Amino acid sequence: MTDKAPERSADGTVPAPQRKAAPADGAKRQPRGESRRQAILDAAIEALARKGQRGLRLTELADSLGIKHSNLIYYFGSKDRLLGEAVEERERRENWFYEAHTMVSLAELPEAAELIMENALFTRLYVVLAAESLDPDDSLHEFFTRRYHRARQRITNAVESDKKLGKIRPDVDAEQVAYEVISMMMGLEIQWLMDPAHVDYLRIMRTYTEGLFERFGPAPGAAPRE
Repeated sequence: MTDKAPERSADGTVPAPQRKAAPADGAKRQPRGESRRQAILDAAIEALARKGQRGLRLTELADSLGIKHSNLIYYFGSKDRLLGEAVEERERRENWFYEAHTMVSLAELPEAAELIMENALFTRLYVVLAAESLDPDDSLHEFFTRRYHRARQRITNAVESDKKLGKIRPDVDAEQVAYEVISMMMGLEIQWLMDPAHVDYLRIMRTYTEGLFERFGPAPGAAPRE
């Protein structure tokens, strides 16, 4: 006895409830499948960091990995989902740092710079994809909007913490400092990625951080807060 063929709609397609869900939707896989999926994701990250999402061709990516285009779709479902997984991969890899290091002072900025340098590929990935996501209807626009908002909020919190410790003057606008710091770091990232041999990212960030305290710190001779 043969299985009954699934009913089809007027256009010949199988209705959504009868379609097999793609493993990219959270299905559990064997270790071998997870390894293959991670290999695809790693290759996609490298390709996106070099060419951006507009230059990414799924057929070319599949060919470079020696797999069929259908196999790539099996793991990720669509190009948009692959893009989302790529940017979230950096979030996952950085999560340990941000969970363990609640930023309480601008003095920690060089630590963030070290993390950026240690993850140069992901730094380039974000620089390239963010530049392609300026329009509100771009698929990653909201992702980067939220990320920059979180980054500014971390700096704002650090400034407020330094104020309480008497390291920063009470009249300093924490939000304005946050915009400046993020702008500085993003601009420096681009220069460093383009010319790493002549742009010492960490040294510049250390000097810049010292300058922030010189500009916004209490007047010489002022008693520190207890």
